[in-house]
Amino acid sequence: MTWQPLILPAIVACLWVTVPGFLVNLTLGCRRFTAVFLSPLTSVGLIVVAAILGPFVHLPWGPLPVVLVTIFFAVIVIGLRLLLRRKFGGPVKARRRARISWRTRLTSPPVLALVTVAGSFVLMLRHVRNILGTPYAFAQAFDAIFHLNEVRWMIEHRNGSSLNALAMTAAPWDSKFYPAAWHDIASLTGLTTGVHHVSLLTNATIIATVCVVWPLSMLALVYVLTPGNLLRYTLFPTGVILAALPAFPLTFVEHGTLYPNLLGYCLLPSLYVPFLALLGQAKRLNISRFQSIGVGFFGSIGTAFAHPTAALMMLAGSTIITVYFFLRMAIKRHALRELALLGGAGLLLGAVTVVSWVKIRPPGSAAETWSPDTDTVGAIGGIFIHRLVNGIPQYLVLILVVLAIIGALRTRFYLPLALWILSAFFWVVAASWPMGPGRRDIVGVWYSDVPRLYAQMGLFLIPAAAIGVGYACKWLARRSKVIAQTPLRRSGIAAVAAAALVATTQANPMMDSFIDRVERVYTLDARTNSVNRQELTFISNLPNYVGPNDKIFANPWRGEGLIYAFSGVKVSTHHLLSYESRSDIYLLKHLNQIDTDPIVCEALKAGGYTHVVYFSGPEVDFTYATYRGLQHLDETKDLELVYQNGNASLYRVTGCFSQ
Repeated sequence: MTWQPLILPAIVACLWVTVPGFLVNLTLGCRRFTAVFLSPLTSVGLIVVAAILGPFVHLPWGPLPVVLVTIFFAVIVIGLRLLLRRKFGGPVKARRRARISWRTRLTSPPVLALVTVAGSFVLMLRHVRNILGTPYAFAQAFDAIFHLNEVRWMIEHRNGSSLNALAMTAAPWDSKFYPAAWHDIASLTGLTTGVHHVSLLTNATIIATVCVVWPLSMLALVYVLTPGNLLRYTLFPTGVILAALPAFPLTFVEHGTLYPNLLGYCLLPSLYVPFLALLGQAKRLNISRFQSIGVGFFGSIGTAFAHPTAALMMLAGSTIITVYFFLRMAIKRHALRELALLGGAGLLLGAVTVVSWVKIRPPGSAAETWSPDTDTVGAIGGIFIHRLVNGIPQYLVLILVVLAIIGALRTRFYLPLALWILSAFFWVVAASWPMGPGRRDIVGVWYSDVPRLYAQMGLFLIPAAAIGVGYACKWLARRSKVIAQTPLRRSGIAAVAAAALVATTQANPMMDSFIDRVERVYTLDARTNSVNRQELTFISNLPNYVGPNDKIFANPWRGEGLIYAFSGVKVSTHHLLSYESRSDIYLLKHLNQIDTDPIVCEALKAGGYTHVVYFSGPEVDFTYATYRGLQHLDETKDLELVYQNGNASLYRVTGCFSQ
């Protein structure tokens, strides 16, 4: 099948997650290289702000609000810079740089980093292509039903605000807030291109997230954290490692599917960069405090509205970072004033983290929705080798863990390792601790869901391993003084290491098996988890039988929840966990008594239902269940069968509205 239908949405999605942020970063005064690598942070923040502000000024959701918000903040930033320059004076102009040869320029770290991003883009795009198989593929998973419906809802209602994103599914009296940055990008792509097929828009957003946001974000952090003498050796191999670990980012593409988590955690690494700059620990990027605050402001909004748990990990990680540098400065006996400021910041961050950990969590027992799935020994073993993929060990993880430890010991820079240890601790708690208050208090913010913590552990392994891989490449270069004589040759060592990693990690049995496993989640077949081929064809044909003023009553648990996403017709439900009114619940129990029970007609009228859809077969994620009121609908007189395809049936309500 041709991939042409996905090309334009994918390109537009990639542009939306980079261009607005790049422009605002330039107005902040960032260097072009810094503006590029931090552009997703700012872009997603601008998109979220535009989506939230739009309804307040009666501006329909689409490209225009994002363009206006980008221009507005660019003007504000320029004005602030002029005011600050007038008050404090302009920056001292740097001396004119000497001419640099093209060879030196091409082997400079910024250029090497950009080449690495391009390489990671290609590797991740290959994975996505193999997973999807077709541009119209969609996840046959529980949460995908909500995400696909939400994208269509935003497009049709021209409203992308996270403040009322749950208006589609929540009870009238419940909160409508939902972190909808992911759906903002997908719907914005659709409203920009005119492509409204939710599968195409979702897949375009997957490409933008894992192929663009993820490499830029992680390499920005690696660029800042890697000791200077290792950077040339680190970049190329790290670009391959970004696409070599099943744990992250593709676990979120498979499990759930948790697209908001995917976006939030792909943004997270780069969000640490402006914070490190505020602490004076990002000198390589030469970011001023003004620039750090600006990028951090938009990045915090974008990350929090992508998924709050990513923002919580930002707080926890920032606390670790602050404490680490406080201890390091204390050992080196820095000035008391510096220590007091850093210590106070660490205490404040710790307090905010604890309060946020308590307040921002699922209510009640939902904080422990998922139980542990192994014992403590198994969880600790999983730290060093992750989980078997269809029985195949992940030996690469063990190598990376060993290199991460060696790199930290040899460079005496332990911060990335400390962040990884924190994430590994959360994984052990979720995977092995018994259910109870202790486990709930620590990992309840993630619903105590083991795969989410597994993915997070994989994410934090990469910056720690990057230093170890760089050290290993440098050690190899030292063995041959001829090879290590010039920057070009040192970069060549890294390129050879990257090529070796590509050959051994991208198409090995473990990775192939993992990609095949994820591919099955996106495969449409005769028997699949949410809808099969006949049911999808049935849904696509519904507009031929259901008018714009009609409304369908359906039970979402057998795939009917995707009716709205793929047909746009009005339906009673948009997710498996949608609010059900008392009349809807009554219909589930008594609809087949429509000929004799007048309350059934009243319930249909209360919901405005003119049609009924019923899919026979197993439920999504569960085995077959019986809904008493939906049995033998074909035997009723007041329900007329108007369309059937396989196990999917559409009935028109005839008796109730003729009375």
